[in-house]
Amino acid sequence: MAHVKRAATYLENYFRGLHTIALASIDRATVSRELNLLNKRGPIAANRARATLSAFFNWSIANGLCEHNPVEKT
Repeated sequence: MAHVKRAATYLENYFRGLHTIALASIDRATVSRELNLLNKRGPIAANRARATLSAFFNWSIANGLCEHNPVEKT
């Protein structure tokens, strides 16, 4: 259950800049900018946040909410 809370923290706090963008409109460049900001917190936090965001997009694809994962190859 702790991993769910951690994932929520990443999505709600670390990726706050994505909240105003429609899910299907988020592109790789936008994700890269957000990840570059997170790298200032430290590479481990940025990597874990990236993995969480990628998992969220994979879930979104599986549920028909978007067509691609913009976190891939970032």
